[in-house]
Amino acid sequence: RAELQKYERIDAEVKAAQQQESSLSSRYSVIQQLLKGTLTYPRFFEDFMALLPADIWVGRISTTTDPSYGLAVTADAKALSSFAIADWLTNLQSSPLCSDVRLGAISVEEQGDGPGAIYSFTMTFNFRRADN
Repeated sequence: RAELQKYERIDAEVKAAQQQESSLSSRYSVIQQLLKGTLTYPRFFEDFMALLPADIWVGRISTTTDPSYGLAVTADAKALSSFAIADWLTNLQSSPLCSDVRLGAISVEEQGDGPGAIYSFTMTFNFRRADN
């Protein structure tokens, strides 16, 4: 009987240690996911700016995230030329980080005394880094 009680006590200690390990493991997993998610936007903007030609400026950008930290991006932008739009479209399509790139309708606003026409358009694409 004494030996049985000894083994039951050891069994209870092992079960308590396993529960503690499980709890710590799930906390660690949550922390890893939070850290991963906090780097999504800084990494996105670093890559986004590298793909954006100099003659384009973005007036509004909206994003939605999916559970794996990919982003669906919609950018309302203006450009000084149609060539700048084509450059950006090419940059996005050739980037391994971007997929499903779509160029919306382009409207042209002539400037009276300005440098020429201003092209307004919307660009949508999905962004996903392999390290996310």
